[in-house]
Amino acid sequence: MDLCADVILGMDETPADRVDAALELRKIGVSSLPVNILNPVAGTQLGDRETAAISKTDLIKTVAVYRLLHPTARVRLTGSREVNLAADEQHWPFEAGADGLLTGDYLTTGGQSASTDLAVIEQAGLRSNMEANEFDPEAVTARNERSEARVNE
Repeated sequence: MDLCADVILGMDETPADRVDAALELRKIGVSSLPVNILNPVAGTQLGDRETAAISKTDLIKTVAVYRLLHPTARVRLTGSREVNLAADEQHWPFEAGADGLLTGDYLTTGGQSASTDLAVIEQAGLRSNMEANEFDPEAVTARNERSEARVNE
């Protein structure tokens, strides 16, 4: 069994807090490290914010530090990346060392479609590891297009 533990960035933590979290996760030996970004939701403690309290530059630096401190873990960009990064910026974390992402909806908020994520990956000049993920990008895109067509009917 693999150990997975994640962080949520943009909740008023300091850069030192982010490094401390990475060091603590290294002590327990996580093999999967999802990196979430706060998506303020109305009615929650931090719901009055428009965006997460982390700059895009600090987000990218944090991903790079997490990759450095967790060289064998799967550092994945997950919740709210599409809220905090424009479509043409979503490849930046991969350039900083992220090696995966969570696609679709999250526990409490919506995400973007798998076909949109595939397009982001391709626009960045990257490619999905089909052997590891065991999915067919053409089938994902076709399924998404059928779903969007039903919504638009």
